[in-house]
Amino acid sequence: MSSFKKEVVSLLSETTEVPPEEIASRLEYPPDESFGDLAFPCHLLSKRLKKPPQAIASELAERLSPRASIDRIAATGPYLNFFADPAILATEVVSSIVSQGEDFGSSDEGRGKTIVIDFSSPNIAKPFGVGHLRTTVLGNGLYHIFSKLGYKLVRVNHLGDWGTQFGKLITAFKLWGDEAHLEKDPIGELFDLYVEFHRRAETDSSLEEKAREEFRKVEKGETETSELWRRFKDLSLQDFDRI
Repeated sequence: MSSFKKEVVSLLSETTEVPPEEIASRLEYPPDESFGDLAFPCHLLSKRLKKPPQAIASELAERLSPRASIDRIAATGPYLNFFADPAILATEVVSSIVSQGEDFGSSDEGRGKTIVIDFSSPNIAKPFGVGHLRTTVLGNGLYHIFSKLGYKLVRVNHLGDWGTQFGKLITAFKLWGDEAHLEKDPIGELFDLYVEFHRRAETDSSLEEKAREEFRKVEKGETETSELWRRFKDLSLQDFDRI
């Protein structure tokens, strides 16, 4: 618990004679920062004080004086809002970061729980775009955050390395592929071939059947087509590793 929250709990408990534990469990984070950093719902005191919560909040706001890390106290409807002193809060945060180092912000709230994080899942033989990079970075960030909170993490990055599209790619490479271009720019050549296949298939329906047949060969493990599939996959993985 931060010094600010401790001060709020202490001040409210002293004034209302409500146990500190109950005060702490009832404090809320306002939905808007203009309402402060912590809020206490005064309807919890209505029955005891026999007053409407709005009146209780207003009275407490007038009676209570800011102290230590509490910069300001104000009433908003039935809530009593507390504003933290920015300078004291910043000093406390920096001090905690320095003293705790890499453990700053860590906890065991996720103990016994599992989170699955789905990463970018790029497709083999297609360019690794900005969208893939963004979700990879976000996924990695979430992994580190939840790791610090004690969760068990399962990272999933499914590569699209199987399916009829490989039959199309193999068919296109056999018909129009350029070995020199493949060596020079693997992903560019493979992507161009994939686009070319679909362009030609619009007027030549036999290409779709050829593609299905080529993929059936991959499924059966036939040497030539399986080697092409592995080669295309390896070239893509090398490009992903480079990025």
